[in-house]
Amino acid sequence: MVAPAGTDGAPGTLDQPTTLGSALTRIGAGHTIFMRGGKYSFAAQVTIARDNSGASGNPKRIQPYAAEHPTLDFSSEPYGADSNPRGLQVNGSHWYVGGLEIVGAADNGLYVAGNDNTIEACVLHGNRDTGLQIGRASSDLADMADWPSNNLILNCESYDNYDAPPGGGENADGFAAKLTVGPGNVFRGCVSHNNIDDGWDLYTKKDMGPIGTVTIDQCVAYANGTLTDGTTNENGDRNGFKLGGDDIAVAHVVTRSVAFKNGKNGFTWNSNPGAIRLSNNLAFDNVEGNFKFGDNSTTTAAVFTNNVSFWTTTSATQSDKAVGTDAGSSNAWWDKGKGQAAIASRGITVSAADFAASLVSPKIARNADGSLAFAPFALASGSDLINAGVVPAGSLPFDAASYYVGMPDLGAVELR
Repeated sequence: MVAPAGTDGAPGTLDQPTTLGSALTRIGAGHTIFMRGGKYSFAAQVTIARDNSGASGNPKRIQPYAAEHPTLDFSSEPYGADSNPRGLQVNGSHWYVGGLEIVGAADNGLYVAGNDNTIEACVLHGNRDTGLQIGRASSDLADMADWPSNNLILNCESYDNYDAPPGGGENADGFAAKLTVGPGNVFRGCVSHNNIDDGWDLYTKKDMGPIGTVTIDQCVAYANGTLTDGTTNENGDRNGFKLGGDDIAVAHVVTRSVAFKNGKNGFTWNSNPGAIRLSNNLAFDNVEGNFKFGDNSTTTAAVFTNNVSFWTTTSATQSDKAVGTDAGSSNAWWDKGKGQAAIASRGITVSAADFAASLVSPKIARNADGSLAFAPFALASGSDLINAGVVPAGSLPFDAASYYVGMPDLGAVELR
């Protein structure tokens, strides 16, 4: 047991709690560090060492005690140096970290560098770089085999992250798995909003090469590029889901996710020409465009299945650019010239009447189990989008054969 007023030498009982740093050195595989509610103030990064790991089936755990709410506050860390400290850095493997609020870190709020970790129901905000990032533990790890793999980021929220001056205002995303990431990392049920840069950033660079495939499933990105207090920075990229960089091909998978009112694009290749698979996604009212993949000189191997692009007005600044495979002619793309989205080959046009509720100001909520409630994006009964899709090809993070029935397949939208 740890508490804000705990002491290093205490035994870690309910009556005599210890500190988080001390508990991390004592916990064995299969055991849990319970955190009492309240604010834990740190002036330095908290690191779970690489050799401090649980085991398969017996993770080490950090979670709140009962229904209490622990907040890890790193706002006392020094900021502005060449290398700023992070908040909580997980270099170990087979850890479960759940139910924490992490705020004010001088760099990433939570950084995952180990393997087979689960981060669940954490809230990251007000950090001075990306809220939660997956990446290698140190620069001497040059091979993908040594990069973090098979981590699950589940039902988390990240917002108001901003690398404010002297930072450049161009790096603080909600979530990132970029530059040095191994295979098998998954984001599911997460929400990224009002970050100064992107909602999700899967950026790659030529000097590091490709990263492992990242899966994003049942996630929402909105209003990125503008903080909740209205702050903006022209250096921010402002996309909902940014899926690459430096013309490096990586076959990421994005399914059953929503992007709306982001300051630039909803879903974008960001020069990734690989076989990205986007299935059953919804994008609407993103400032520049809902989907942007490829350009006039560069094609992509992206495969689009059952995606919907929509504007609640006819003021879109550009048509969708989705260069790739339109699987089964199942996607409804926005055409600025016609002021509508349609599946032309089937005579299907998307309108506000296709949705059960207004998309102008959707409210994001969670179910009792922490999963996202997608009811704000549900299709209206009788919509001709229902059952208009095709079954996506290849392995997906959901069983298309058993419950795939329509387009888009988002939570309450015909999910059974």
